Amino acid sequence: MSTPPAKVIEVPVWVAPGQRITHLAFGEGIVDAVHPNGGDVVVEARFDASGRKLLALSAAADKLSPAPPSEADRASALDRAMKDAAAHAVAYAAGQGVLLDGSLESLRTLETLLDRLSAPALRGLAKLWRKPLAESDIRRLSLAFGAYIAQVLAATWGGCWKEPGSSPGQQHDQLTFIVEGIALWPSQKVEKRLRHGAEDNIWHYVQTLKAQLAAGRSPREVH
Repeated sequence: MSTPPAKVIEVPVWVAPGQRITHLAFGEGIVDAVHPNGGDVVVEARFDASGRKLLALSAAADKLSPAPPSEADRASALDRAMKDAAAHAVAYAAGQGVLLDGSLESLRTLETLLDRLSAPALRGLAKLWRKPLAESDIRRLSLAFGAYIAQVLAATWGGCWKEPGSSPGQQHDQLTFIVEGIALWPSQKVEKRLRHGAEDNIWHYVQTLKAQLAAGRSPREVH
């Protein structure tokens, strides 16, 4: 009678030294080492609340999962994503013959481009030679140019992105950019500019922020 093949213990890619894990009983911790032990795999881990544990993967596999990303990890991932979006804005503008060089003055140039792209600018006879932006393009460009605005503001005054929070007048969450205690929603502002026209002038928006920073007022919002 043949001997059945030994069961192969598969080690998930997130069970590796340096990775954070969650155990149903022990909570969150970090993997120190993973090594074979006979026909099993032993995971050495240090748990934040329970200390060092040796776990046989054959018994613990259904109790383990990747730890959720930390606040710092989420912030880093958000920052990378918004830098990529800002780079897309620069590339799109270049395709329209507009140079965005990262300077504060470039936001005045951006306002000129947004004016060309805005819905009010494409009414009447203008529709004969230029098509209005599709809804998907408005959303995509709002994110990209909002990220570019924030990148310029950060280079001038500092600042950081925060995960989505409710913005006044909006039914959905918006990414928030914080500059010296001032809450900004640059992507929302770009979307308004594209939809409504000059009443949501980006350069005026930046000048309002500049004046508030110069006045040194308490934490507030700029719309």
